[in-house]
Formats: sequence, structure tokens, C-alpha cells
Amino acid sequence: MGLDHRLNHINEPEERLELAKILDLVDLANRRKVISFSHFLSPLIVSLAEPILKRCGDISYSVEGGYPEAERNMLAIYPDYHLGILDFPMCRLRMDVKSTSNQRITHRDYLGAILSLGISRDYLGDIVVLNDNSAIVVLSREIQPYVAMNLINIGRHLVFVEETSSIQGCATGYEDILCSLSSLRLDVVVANAFGTSRRQAESLIRSESVKVQWRTLSKPGAVVGMNSYISCRHYGRIKLMEVLSVSKKNKMKVMIRKFI
Repeated sequence: MGLDHRLNHINEPEERLELAKILDLVDLANRRKVISFSHFLSPLIVSLAEPILKRCGDISYSVEGGYPEAERNMLAIYPDYHLGILDFPMCRLRMDVKSTSNQRITHRDYLGAILSLGISRDYLGDIVVLNDNSAIVVLSREIQPYVAMNLINIGRHLVFVEETSSIQGCATGYEDILCSLSSLRLDVVVANAFGTSRRQAESLIRSESVKVQWRTLSKPGAVVGMNSYISCRHYGRIKLMEVLSVSKKNKMKVMIRKFI
């Protein structure tokens, strides 16, 4: 209860709940003088947690997601005098799909197959798609044996799973595309990036199926800034990279990173 005041500036109930769990780890680290690890956290929660953690006396923290560019990360919280190596409870599984078709296996396919085993998203870090038929999944060490034993198929295709010590080729997990946009309104960006009509995009946004910077945004006319991540339920995720040029009719040529 003594730490509740630290969350007074957080208005969203889900965010308050996640941050309260992190403050419980702070209390544990202070009281028992131990290292406490969180589950995997979204970039939004990490960004909200870091200023709070910096104001907590007598503790330090580290962030790790299994590779330098990781989006989903664990937090380690520990007494500030700790100087040892932090053994984050995570591992990496390589998944190779045996497909006889030319169908690309996407991030959504891997995620759906793992979640169908009854695994909570909290136990999963990033899924790095290496090519059309391979990916590496970062996950909590405690569920590694269960996933390795029970994940047999990705969709209709057989998958072989083995532990690996590194992630290579992570840059192949996306493709950069050019879009011509009349504005940076959210509905315009969603329609062009995900191949929907403007009306469909508006409906998706109003039904709270779209997140910008990991927060649900339900206003179709909201203006999206550069370097923003946008995810759309059942469609995938993109990042606005840069405006390359503007025509005389104010049409913008925008580089968009589409995650596979």
C-alpha cells in the first residue's frame, strides 16, 4: 500500500495493474535482498516502469529481451550493491516448419500456435522470423520443455523445435514498403498499410482493434507521428519510418516497416 502513491499518475487500469506487479518485485528485492524477475513486458510497460524504478531507493534494475533489438523484455530488480551476472530466466527456441507449399509462415502463425497450447502471452518474448519457414522464439525458461514437447504443428505444417543459443538474421523479420498517403491520419495510415478500405479502417479503429505505441486508440482522425508502432488485430503490425517526399498536391511518400 505504501507504494500506491507512485502510480497516481497512471490512469489506465491495466497499466496500473502491471506496474503494481513490478512494484511488488521492488518490495521483494528490498525486503529479502534478492534478485526478482518480471515476466515479459511490452515496451509501453517498460517505458512507464523505468521512471518509477529510478525513484525507488536502494534498488537497481536491468532490462533484457534475449537480443539487442528485442521489443518485449524482462526486468530484473535487485539490491543496488549487486555486482554479479544476472541470469535472466529465458531461453530461445528455433522453429523450422516443414512446408511443401510456397506459403509464408508469419509471426502471427507462430504466436497463434504457441498460444493454442494454453501459454500466456506474459511468458513469451519476441518472435523473430528468419525466413519463410523458420523463426526463433524467446520465452520463459520454465515453459521451454512444455513448448518443445507439445508444439508439433504450425497451422497444418509439421514443425521441428530445438533450443538455440543465439538469434541471427533478425533483420529479415520485416519488409519496408512505400505508401502514398494523403495525410498521417490514423485511418489513412491503417487503410494503406494493411490494405483495407478507409471505411474498414475507421471501423477497426472505433472497435478498439488498433493500437498506437501499444495503447488502444479509437479516434480515426488522430494524427500519427513518425517512428510510431501501429498494430491492428488480425492484420499485423507496422512502424512509420519516414516521409521521403511530398508532392505538389501534398501527397506524402512514406516508408512503412511491415513486420512479417
